[in-house]
Amino acid sequence: HVSPDYGILEVVDECGKPVPVGTTGQIICTGLVNDAHVLIRYRLGDRGALSDEPCRCGSPLPVLKSIEGRTGDVFVLPDGRRLGILGDEMYGVTSVAEWQLIQEAPDLFTVRVVPAKGYSKADGEQILKNLGHDLPGVTIHIKTVPAIERGPGGKRALYVSRSPQDDESINSDRH
Repeated sequence: HVSPDYGILEVVDECGKPVPVGTTGQIICTGLVNDAHVLIRYRLGDRGALSDEPCRCGSPLPVLKSIEGRTGDVFVLPDGRRLGILGDEMYGVTSVAEWQLIQEAPDLFTVRVVPAKGYSKADGEQILKNLGHDLPGVTIHIKTVPAIERGPGGKRALYVSRSPQDDESINSDRH
């Protein structure tokens, strides 16, 4: 449920214009309850869609139809499709200690893999095969590395998009 008593939730396109109900876009919010820290049209970094259907519980409040992940966790494929988070496991290949999927360009991906005990060329081939199902029509390379860099908070990003089609330029204007 979206409670208008606490704030205003909007779903917008890349230009900040409202999208039709049921269409996925960026979620932005304006808070109405915190006078000390006012957020006006704050870009959460999430993507989702509003629903025009009433909630099954009977509440009259507006409903989010879906939340489809973070804008930074979305890849834009060459055909314009947006692909959200694929999961946090490397397709059941247990000989991978850590991994990271990087979109270098709309049609080029690199999987950075920190091998665990028993990692073999066959494991890399299995990863490529499995990713090929989720990322059809793109080139995917595997690069084994000793470690994955951590961000300022000590976390590693599972998904990184360096593609010019991603939402990073949109997210940089948060206020």
